[in-house]
Amino acid sequence: MGTTTQGESGRYYANYYKKMKVRYRVEFRGLLQEALEAEKMRISAYPLTTPENLNRPDQAEGGIHRYRLSRPPMNTADH
Repeated sequence: MGTTTQGESGRYYANYYKKMKVRYRVEFRGLLQEALEAEKMRISAYPLTTPENLNRPDQAEGGIHRYRLSRPPMNTADH
């Protein structure tokens, strides 16, 4: 998740997407303030609505320590 006003090529270099094994996808178009509000809503809903996170255990299972996350991976701060 992220917000940009510069489009795909203005956010990161193409090789960055490949290196991080992610793809650029537009999920919302509108005014910047609206986009930031939509982004906050998606981030706050992450722990309860994202299948990849819900598949993680609440506590250690069989020596695996991949607990559910409160924020999406690589999300360092909410503004």
